[in-house]
Amino acid sequence: MPGELTLLAIALLPLMAGLLVAGFAPKWRRWFGAERALMVAFRVALGGTLLAALLLGTAAATLARRPELSSAQAVAWARVGHTTMLGLDVELDALALVVAGLALVVALAVQIAALGDLRGGARALGRAALALGGTLLLALSATAWGAALGWQILALVAG
Repeated sequence: MPGELTLLAIALLPLMAGLLVAGFAPKWRRWFGAERALMVAFRVALGGTLLAALLLGTAAATLARRPELSSAQAVAWARVGHTTMLGLDVELDALALVVAGLALVVALAVQIAALGDLRGGARALGRAALALGGTLLLALSATAWGAALGWQILALVAG
């Protein structure tokens, strides 16, 4: 994959949008009122979801047109010496595309359905974005550590 588009960004965009919505939704509700706070939360959550879908489609189209590019990216973020390394390697394969596509469709449906609830809609939007980010991280992960991190995010959102 080209350096400009990392597969890890596809999973991190909805995660960051979910954290932003979950963290600031109560303040937005006090500042703007219930309706406007819900719309701001919807814009942020939907923006993260649609941008992740756009990046995923771009990555899949790039790999389909240029098969010489590698579908795996090694993200080594923690090293101790030359032997111990925690890698968060990501890979875009057929199963990851299916799981990511289904997760995107479900997240879009939940986000659209959350617009009807003024009391808990912003919370549902934040949880949907966090769950989407965890699912994308779980689907795109090529290492057990990355899959465990995605699974833990899903468990925290669900529980």
